[in-house]
Amino acid sequence: MGMFATLTPTEAKMIEEQAVKAYEAGVNFVPDGNLRPSGSDTPDIIFRVRSVFPFQLFPDEMIIFRDRVRLITRTLPAADMVIDMHIHDVAQVEADVGPIFGQLQVYPKLRTEEALLITRLFRKDALAAREILEDLIRRVPIFSSTY
Repeated sequence: MGMFATLTPTEAKMIEEQAVKAYEAGVNFVPDGNLRPSGSDTPDIIFRVRSVFPFQLFPDEMIIFRDRVRLITRTLPAADMVIDMHIHDVAQVEADVGPIFGQLQVYPKLRTEEALLITRLFRKDALAAREILEDLIRRVPIFSSTY
């Protein structure tokens, strides 16, 4: 668990139970960093796509979560630019593909924001990501009770 990590309800409950047991025993409680079982550190990831390595020295990556899309643009080995866009903010998804490679563009509802663009993808990955994003967009209700 890193600094400012978001916890799932089950993880929060687990920390709470550990803290109560430590309090009852009269011991100071410090949560450990291994709250999540191995292999499921991000359980809400649906799909992950990366640029093809030989054509892009530092491959970009797009991760599709249940509630958002994350674009990680790498310029140097330790220099990343991360942009998140919530699914309810996505207006349109386009996949421009050729015989082998393609690119994926995610357009926001607010046209003043920049579209998320990832290039140099394999054709099948670009089409699969587009299908998944379009399915997630269809499932988002038009009117939300949060407004």
